[in-house]
Amino acid sequence: METYVTKRIKEELSLDIITFILSRVELIPKENRDYLQVFRIQKIQDTILIEHKQEVPECTWYYYLTEQLVIKERLKLFLIEEGNIRTLMFAEEY
Repeated sequence: METYVTKRIKEELSLDIITFILSRVELIPKENRDYLQVFRIQKIQDTILIEHKQEVPECTWYYYLTEQLVIKERLKLFLIEEGNIRTLMFAEEY
């Protein structure tokens, strides 16, 4: 599968966060994976909370990271999968 990220994603997110997000999606069997994955990321004290949702089938996962990663604000990302291509972007880039 080919993966693309927008220029802004490359500039504003660490490779660790990008890799983590992609790895979480890979854990979902393809037949149960929606074409649209939504990620909300926020920092809560020393922890980064990542909320991962999809609509069909409806599922929500929560991940808590304690690594020293820099998150400046609350972020919302979309991972859109079409055939063998997936694109990671900020929600406002859609």
